[in-house]
Amino acid sequence: MGKRQRNRVLIAAVLAAVSLLLLCIDWRVMSRDDYAQIQRKKRLVWMTDESPWGFDAQRRDSMGFHYELIKAYADSMGLELEVNIVNGRNEQLRALQRRKAHVLATDVVLTESVQSQFAPCQLPHSVKMCLLQSRVSDSLIVELSQLEGKRVLVPSDEAFMMRMNHLMEELEIEVEVVSHSGLSEEDVMEKVSRGEELYGLCLSRHAHQLETCYPDLDYTLSVGCEQPCGWVVNNHEEDLQQSLRRFLERFVQTPAYRALCRKY
Repeated sequence: MGKRQRNRVLIAAVLAAVSLLLLCIDWRVMSRDDYAQIQRKKRLVWMTDESPWGFDAQRRDSMGFHYELIKAYADSMGLELEVNIVNGRNEQLRALQRRKAHVLATDVVLTESVQSQFAPCQLPHSVKMCLLQSRVSDSLIVELSQLEGKRVLVPSDEAFMMRMNHLMEELEIEVEVVSHSGLSEEDVMEKVSRGEELYGLCLSRHAHQLETCYPDLDYTLSVGCEQPCGWVVNNHEEDLQQSLRRFLERFVQTPAYRALCRKY
C-alpha cells in the first residue's frame, strides 16, 4: 500500500470515528431533552402489553389499569397519549432502550438488573410470582419441591427466569424452564389452561385479574416473596422520572386511585 493510499485509509478511519462520536453525543443530548420535547409536543408515548392490566382496546369500560393510571398523568400534564403495544418484558425493555417510547408503564418487577439499567418509578403495590396449574389435573402439586424433573413455562421476562434459577438452587432440584420471545403472562395462562403445558409462572395479581377468563387455573402456590414493581424510563431521563414519581405520590392519595384499584 502506497503512502497516499495509507493516508486516505487513515483519514477515512478518523472521519468514521468522529462521525460515531458525534452520533453518540447527539443521541445523549436528544435523550436528555426527552422531557422538554414531551412538554413542547404535548405528546407522551407509553409502552405496555395488551392485557387487562396494560391496555385492552376491546374493553371500552375497563381498558387497563396502567392505561387509566398513565392517562390520569397525561391529563394532569395536558398531554396526548400514544400507546406502543409490545408483549414480553424482555422485548419491552429492549424497545425502551431503542427509544420506542418515553415510559414503560406496567408491573415491571424491579430487580437489581432493571434498576441498574433503567430509572424506576415505584408503584404503591407489590407483586408476587405464583405457579399456574390446572385445578382438576392429576398432576396438581402442593409443594415447590414437587417440581423436580417437571417442565415450567415462564413469560419472556428475566425476573421469572432468575427466580426459577434461584428456586432450583434453594431446593436443590432440577426443573426444565422454558420460554420464548414475546411470551406474555396471559399467553402462559392460556397454554396451561388448554393443557398445552402443565405448569407455568405469572404474577398472582394478574392471575387474579383473569380468574373469570381461566376459572380452571390454580394459582395459590407462591414461588417467592412480595417484590417491588413499577414503571421505568431510560436512565438519563431524570426529569421525566421525577415528574412521574411526583404524580404517583399525589394520585395514590386520591379517591380516584382507590376507585381504580376497586375496578381492577
